[in-house]
Amino acid sequence: MIQQRLIATMQGRTATFSTFSDAQFDEAAFEAQLTDDRMSSVVCAYWIIKLQARFLAGEYVAALAAAPTSEPLLGAMIGQIPLLDYFYMPRWR
Repeated sequence: MIQQRLIATMQGRTATFSTFSDAQFDEAAFEAQLTDDRMSSVVCAYWIIKLQARFLAGEYVAALAAAPTSEPLLGAMIGQIPLLDYFYMPRWR
């Protein structure tokens, strides 16, 4: 599901290039469901992919805002490709 939102964004099928929202998906509502009782790896993967998508859209402030949200959950991503995406995305600190 998360990868599908990134693909839809890259294909221009979302409301704008800097959102995952479209007629079938509400980004804000989805993020509201990413609570502590969800699988850490799914929550972390979402924020990493959002970081990646916002960076590619040139929305650097939004990309930087997504990074700290995923940081406490990175341990759940060991051995998974999105973890590499997190570490290879530029972060200006």
